[in-house]
Amino acid sequence: MPNGVEVIGGFSFRGCDKISEIDIPEGVTYIQWSCFSHCKEIGKLTIPNSTTKIGPYAFCSCHKLTSVTIPGKVARIENCAFAWSGLKSIVIKDGVKSIGKSAFAANKITNITIPRSVTDIADEAFANCRQLENVTVPEGLTNIHERAFVGCSKLLDANGKPRLTRVPSTSKRK
Repeated sequence: MPNGVEVIGGFSFRGCDKISEIDIPEGVTYIQWSCFSHCKEIGKLTIPNSTTKIGPYAFCSCHKLTSVTIPGKVARIENCAFAWSGLKSIVIKDGVKSIGKSAFAANKITNITIPRSVTDIADEAFANCRQLENVTVPEGLTNIHERAFVGCSKLLDANGKPRLTRVPSTSKRK
Protein backbone atom coordinates (compact mmCIF):
# COMPACT_ATOMS: atom_id res chain seq x y z
CA MET A 1 0.00 0.00 0.00
CA PRO A 2 1.53 3.35 -0.98
CA ASN A 3 2.45 6.10 1.47
CA GLY A 4 0.17 9.13 1.50
CA VAL A 5 -3.05 7.11 1.82
CA GLU A 6 -5.23 8.44 4.67
CA VAL A 7 -8.44 6.44 4.21
CA ILE A 8 -8.88 2.86 3.02
CA GLY A 9 -12.35 2.80 1.50
CA GLY A 10 -15.12 0.43 2.42
CA PHE A 11 -15.09 -2.96 0.66
CA SER A 12 -11.75 -2.05 -1.03
CA PHE A 13 -10.15 -5.46 -0.56
CA ARG A 14 -13.14 -7.51 0.64
CA GLY A 15 -12.75 -11.18 -0.24
CA CYS A 16 -9.27 -10.88 -1.77
CA ASP A 17 -7.96 -14.38 -1.15
CA LYS A 18 -4.43 -13.62 -2.39
CA ILE A 19 -3.58 -11.14 0.40
CA SER A 20 -1.52 -12.82 3.12
CA GLU A 21 0.06 -9.81 4.81
CA ILE A 22 -1.09 -6.22 5.36
CA ASP A 23 1.29 -3.50 6.45
CA ILE A 24 -0.89 -0.41 6.59
CA PRO A 25 1.37 2.64 6.27
CA GLU A 26 1.70 5.36 8.89
CA GLY A 27 -0.66 8.19 7.97
CA VAL A 28 -3.75 6.03 7.46
CA THR A 29 -6.37 7.35 9.89
CA TYR A 30 -9.52 5.46 8.85
CA ILE A 31 -10.01 1.85 7.80
CA GLN A 32 -13.58 1.83 6.52
CA TRP A 33 -16.46 -0.63 6.65
CA SER A 34 -15.63 -4.19 5.59
CA CYS A 35 -12.51 -3.19 3.66
CA PHE A 36 -10.53 -6.37 4.44
CA SER A 37 -13.38 -8.67 5.49
CA HIS A 38 -13.35 -12.23 4.19
CA CYS A 39 -9.67 -12.05 3.21
CA LYS A 40 -9.18 -15.58 4.45
CA GLU A 41 -5.40 -15.74 3.85
CA ILE A 42 -4.36 -12.68 5.88
CA GLY A 43 -1.96 -13.97 8.52
CA LYS A 44 -0.13 -10.78 9.44
CA LEU A 45 -1.58 -7.32 10.04
CA THR A 46 0.10 -4.09 11.09
CA ILE A 47 -2.16 -1.19 12.04
CA PRO A 48 -0.23 2.10 12.35
CA ASN A 49 -0.39 4.40 15.36
CA SER A 50 -1.97 7.08 13.13
CA THR A 51 -5.20 5.06 12.83
CA THR A 52 -8.10 6.67 14.70
CA LYS A 53 -11.03 4.65 13.34
CA ILE A 54 -11.53 1.01 12.37
CA GLY A 55 -14.93 0.56 10.75
CA PRO A 56 -17.47 -2.19 11.32
CA TYR A 57 -16.56 -5.58 9.82
CA ALA A 58 -13.17 -4.17 8.70
CA PHE A 59 -11.30 -7.42 9.36
CA CYS A 60 -14.08 -9.90 10.05
CA SER A 61 -13.72 -13.46 8.81
CA CYS A 62 -9.96 -13.21 8.32
CA HIS A 63 -9.49 -16.80 9.46
CA LYS A 64 -5.68 -16.97 9.39
CA LEU A 65 -5.23 -13.72 11.32
CA THR A 66 -3.87 -14.79 14.72
CA SER A 67 -2.81 -11.54 16.41
CA VAL A 68 -3.60 -7.85 16.34
CA THR A 69 -2.56 -4.71 18.22
CA ILE A 70 -5.11 -1.90 18.34
CA PRO A 71 -3.42 1.53 18.56
CA GLY A 72 -4.43 3.86 21.40
CA LYS A 73 -5.71 6.56 19.05
CA VAL A 74 -8.62 4.32 18.01
CA ALA A 75 -11.43 5.64 20.22
CA ARG A 76 -13.86 2.79 19.52
CA ILE A 77 -13.38 -0.68 18.11
CA GLU A 78 -16.49 -0.83 15.92
CA ASN A 79 -19.08 -3.58 15.71
CA CYS A 80 -17.80 -6.87 14.32
CA ALA A 81 -14.45 -5.27 13.38
CA PHE A 82 -12.52 -8.52 14.04
CA ALA A 83 -15.37 -11.00 14.48
CA TRP A 84 -15.09 -14.59 13.22
CA SER A 85 -11.33 -14.34 12.65
CA GLY A 86 -8.59 -16.61 13.98
CA LEU A 87 -7.30 -14.24 16.67
CA LYS A 88 -5.39 -15.89 19.50
CA SER A 89 -3.75 -12.67 20.73
CA ILE A 90 -5.32 -9.23 21.05
CA VAL A 91 -3.49 -6.21 22.45
CA ILE A 92 -5.63 -3.14 23.02
CA LYS A 93 -3.49 -0.08 23.72
CA ASP A 94 -4.40 2.48 26.36
CA GLY A 95 -6.49 5.24 24.76
CA VAL A 96 -9.23 3.04 23.30
CA LYS A 97 -12.54 4.07 24.95
CA SER A 98 -15.06 1.42 23.91
CA ILE A 99 -15.39 -2.01 22.35
CA GLY A 100 -18.38 -2.41 20.02
CA LYS A 101 -20.94 -5.15 19.65
CA SER A 102 -19.38 -8.43 18.52
CA ALA A 103 -16.06 -6.65 17.89
CA PHE A 104 -14.07 -9.80 18.73
CA ALA A 105 -16.82 -12.43 18.63
CA ALA A 106 -15.96 -16.06 17.89
CA ASN A 107 -12.18 -15.78 18.07
CA LYS A 108 -9.65 -18.13 19.68
CA ILE A 109 -8.23 -15.91 22.43
CA THR A 110 -7.56 -17.35 25.88
CA ASN A 111 -6.72 -14.10 27.72
CA ILE A 112 -7.54 -10.43 27.31
CA THR A 113 -6.45 -7.41 29.32
CA ILE A 114 -8.68 -4.39 28.92
CA PRO A 115 -6.75 -1.10 29.27
CA ARG A 116 -7.74 1.51 31.85
CA SER A 117 -9.03 3.88 29.15
CA VAL A 118 -11.91 1.55 28.18
CA THR A 119 -15.19 2.51 29.84
CA ASP A 120 -17.67 0.45 27.78
CA ILE A 121 -17.76 -3.14 26.51
CA ALA A 122 -20.84 -3.69 24.33
CA ASP A 123 -23.17 -6.67 24.04
CA GLU A 124 -21.50 -9.76 22.61
CA ALA A 125 -18.13 -7.97 22.26
CA PHE A 126 -16.37 -11.27 23.03
CA ALA A 127 -19.31 -13.62 22.38
CA ASN A 128 -18.49 -17.24 21.64
CA CYS A 129 -14.77 -16.91 22.30
CA ARG A 130 -14.92 -20.48 23.56
CA GLN A 131 -11.24 -20.62 24.63
CA LEU A 132 -11.39 -17.40 26.69
CA GLU A 133 -10.43 -18.18 30.30
CA ASN A 134 -9.10 -14.91 31.75
CA VAL A 135 -10.29 -11.32 31.43
CA THR A 136 -8.54 -8.54 33.32
CA VAL A 137 -10.49 -5.29 33.55
CA PRO A 138 -9.51 -1.94 35.06
CA GLU A 139 -11.23 -0.51 38.10
CA GLY A 140 -12.58 2.41 36.03
CA LEU A 141 -14.51 0.25 33.58
CA THR A 142 -18.05 1.54 34.09
CA ASN A 143 -20.16 -0.48 31.67
CA ILE A 144 -19.90 -4.15 30.78
CA HIS A 145 -23.08 -5.10 28.95
CA GLU A 146 -24.79 -8.21 30.30
CA ARG A 147 -24.10 -10.37 27.24
CA ALA A 148 -20.56 -9.11 26.54
CA PHE A 149 -19.11 -12.58 27.20
CA VAL A 150 -22.06 -14.78 26.21
CA GLY A 151 -20.95 -18.21 24.98
CA CYS A 152 -17.51 -17.98 26.61
CA SER A 153 -18.01 -21.26 28.45
CA LYS A 154 -14.50 -21.44 29.97
CA LEU A 155 -14.93 -17.97 31.46
CA LEU A 156 -18.30 -18.43 33.14
CA ASP A 157 -18.86 -19.31 36.78
CA ALA A 158 -21.45 -21.82 38.00
CA ASN A 159 -24.19 -19.15 37.74
CA GLY A 160 -23.37 -18.33 34.12
CA LYS A 161 -21.72 -14.99 34.97
CA PRO A 162 -18.26 -14.11 33.61
CA ARG A 163 -15.35 -14.34 36.04
CA LEU A 164 -13.48 -11.05 35.71
CA THR A 165 -10.35 -9.93 37.51
CA ARG A 166 -10.49 -6.25 38.49
CA VAL A 167 -7.18 -4.43 38.67
CA PRO A 168 -7.11 -1.30 40.85
CA SER A 169 -5.99 1.86 39.17
CA THR A 170 -2.40 2.73 39.98
CA SER A 171 -2.80 6.34 38.94
CA LYS A 172 -5.68 8.77 38.83
CA ARG A 173 -7.40 9.17 35.47
CA LYS A 174 -7.12 12.53 33.81
